[in-house]
Amino acid sequence: MTGFPAPLVVTRPSLQSKTLIAALEQDGHQVVALPLIELVPDSGMLTTELPALPGYDLVVFASPAAVKIWCEACLMYFSGTEWMRGLSFAVAGRASREMLARYGIVTEQHQIFCPADDASAGGDALGELLAAVAPWKRILYLRGDTGRACLPDLLASLTPELKIVPAYRRELLEATTQVLQQIRFLTQSQSLWLISSSGALEHFAKLLDQAVDLDEWRRTVRIGALHVRIAERAYALGFEQEVCLGSLALENAGNHSDVEGWRALLTRVRVTGRAPAG
Repeated sequence: MTGFPAPLVVTRPSLQSKTLIAALEQDGHQVVALPLIELVPDSGMLTTELPALPGYDLVVFASPAAVKIWCEACLMYFSGTEWMRGLSFAVAGRASREMLARYGIVTEQHQIFCPADDASAGGDALGELLAAVAPWKRILYLRGDTGRACLPDLLASLTPELKIVPAYRRELLEATTQVLQQIRFLTQSQSLWLISSSGALEHFAKLLDQAVDLDEWRRTVRIGALHVRIAERAYALGFEQEVCLGSLALENAGNHSDVEGWRALLTRVRVTGRAPAG
């Protein structure tokens, strides 16, 4: 496969980017890793909560990162897979379910709640599944240091005891001289920036303000995204280049993995020679 004619900048956290970077490099692309937001495990909080895990009957994860960080902590604290016994698990989307499977948590051996269709996945859909078998004795909810209030409120209505644990915190990429120089070089190289979250996009715009002339970056910076909402946010922030949206952002996205989504996007750009319309 012929690589993309310019660097691809993977901006997602290091904790979540290794598989994507390896796949894109295998496809012949020039890939640059520049995490706009890093996810840092809160080891102190995890260590405090691990001994109480056997007392819960449901563990809810807010993201694939929460799954990975918690499971890694459990593997270090407990012997083997004993910590999984008697637990049910809940996730809101395909990526988190796939992360569970990497640690041996699969539907053949455990009760896992996850909306069947990623197109409608999210807190509301997951809440409906959990409400159907409520009440729960004790629920452990693992998320980042910030998050939407809707899911915790819903979970609280399903159990007399809900524990919310921030498994990790988000750290924004610092605007050092080296970082700003790298951003300036990559924009001048007509790189395609692969953006995975609205939060990362907003921070990227702030870094661009410091690294590149305002009119220049609005006219020239190219963004790729798998979700229409990110494209909409990009236009609202002043990005004028048409956002590259892969077909999976528009058609049946729930049946494909993250890596497949990016591959489909890049294929469309190469075939058409322009950003696919969103």
